[in-house]
Amino acid sequence: MQEYTYTDFINTLNNVGRCVADAIHDHITSNYYEYKPFNIKPMNSALNKWQMNFRKKPEFGKAFCSLYSVDGKLSIRVIG
Repeated sequence: MQEYTYTDFINTLNNVGRCVADAIHDHITSNYYEYKPFNIKPMNSALNKWQMNFRKKPEFGKAFCSLYSVDGKLSIRVIG
């Protein structure tokens, strides 16, 4: 399975989505050091739906924040 990076995710977004995703990424990585972007991957074969989760560990526990790219638009889910 291919490993995808933060840059791969960002490149799927429109300009507004990129700015917002960068601000969220910078805020989380600067203030919550234990959370890192994991599980960056396309959600379908058309590559128009992607996800990225900020977690403490790659596959365990709930994501603190999840970012989704759907047809270039950013959507965000924050777990409280």
